[in-house]
Amino acid sequence: MSQADDVIKVAESYVGTKEQPDNDVIFNTWYYGHPVSGANYPWCVAFLWAVFTLADCGYLFYDGQRTAYAPTLVSWFHAKGRWTDNDPKRGDIVFFDPQGDGIADHAGLVVERIGDSVRTIEGNTSGGMVAYRVHRIQDCMGFGRPLYKEEFAPYNAQVHVSDYLNVRTGPGLGYPIMTFWGDELYRLPDSMTVRICEELGSWGRLEDIQGWVSLHYVRRT
Repeated sequence: MSQADDVIKVAESYVGTKEQPDNDVIFNTWYYGHPVSGANYPWCVAFLWAVFTLADCGYLFYDGQRTAYAPTLVSWFHAKGRWTDNDPKRGDIVFFDPQGDGIADHAGLVVERIGDSVRTIEGNTSGGMVAYRVHRIQDCMGFGRPLYKEEFAPYNAQVHVSDYLNVRTGPGLGYPIMTFWGDELYRLPDSMTVRICEELGSWGRLEDIQGWVSLHYVRRT
């Protein structure tokens, strides 16, 4: 299955899940780390964060960060150049602006396009539950496309450092440097050509080594 299929499969497993009064729902509990309730805790975006995380695709949602605020996601997709007003695809995040003020008030996950409409799974809808919905595309604010792995085009890059570039086990300084031949650290010399097969924020995964390097120190060739 594709990553989009994985995310949708998890979302479908929660269809019918209902909140207790005042937004008390399991997705909010996971997001905030403890039960919450009240008008300050709408959970449509927390639901999306949860299903991406549970599908092992959390890094595709807001670069692995947390947000429960739809306008923040809209801005992020625009900044990434992964926004469309009217060309939705399976796995997109759909946004709604029922007030017509240019601010997203609700979000869901596109399951499929049906002519000039989309079928979605949404949290915090239909009286406070996870449910399938169908909307005309023209009634949607727009769509953000997560950078699913199968859509990433691998590329060659050259290392640009004054000494060596560390290869880490994950995308961040918090991950240890990879080792080989015992305890020898995996480091790449200046001018070495590598192939980047995945990106996460400012980090890229190497195709052959399966480790991660900072993209600040490589240049596309």
